[in-house]
Amino acid sequence: NILIKNNTLTDGQKKEGIDILPHHIDIGRHATSESARCSNLRIINNSVTNAASKGGGIYVLDADNIIVRGNYCNKIGVTGIQIEGFRDRSRYAIVEDNICENCSIDSYWDEAGIWIDDTDYAVVQNNMCRYNSIGLWVSGSKNVISRNNCIYENNQIVLSHYPLSRGIVINGDSEDNIFVHNTIYRNANGHPHAQI
Repeated sequence: NILIKNNTLTDGQKKEGIDILPHHIDIGRHATSESARCSNLRIINNSVTNAASKGGGIYVLDADNIIVRGNYCNKIGVTGIQIEGFRDRSRYAIVEDNICENCSIDSYWDEAGIWIDDTDYAVVQNNMCRYNSIGLWVSGSKNVISRNNCIYENNQIVLSHYPLSRGIVINGDSEDNIFVHNTIYRNANGHPHAQI
């Protein structure tokens, strides 16, 4: 059981933010704990702002039973909140009541406000994603429910030769996902757009 709550991280350097990895937990750049695989993880009411060009907001890798709630990510070099499975899929995540804005604005085109990547059984709800390159991205994931999110003005173009700017991106390797009651507007330079 891990609880990360009520922290403020600002003006970070490369790879600053909250990183939850299979063998350590980084808050900022300092490892704080060792674990074989994170389970029963709660990341609640944290603020991560002004991360450097390749710094992330909240990043969870290969974990189970995850709650990411009430966090604020602003001016993040890459993705604001990312739940990812790499060696072993992440499972059972709730990402709710977060605000991710101005993420992925000065490094890579393929980052987002919230990114659910190779994760199964996730609920993404009541979040606000705005002013990012991509608002919400779901890739390689199964049984994700996205509901009641406000996704707007995600039109930041990072690389002019690859102008990927979208409200929601759903990769073809994702299965059995539901998107319902989301508010999606003024993305992709003025047009609601979802790439499937």
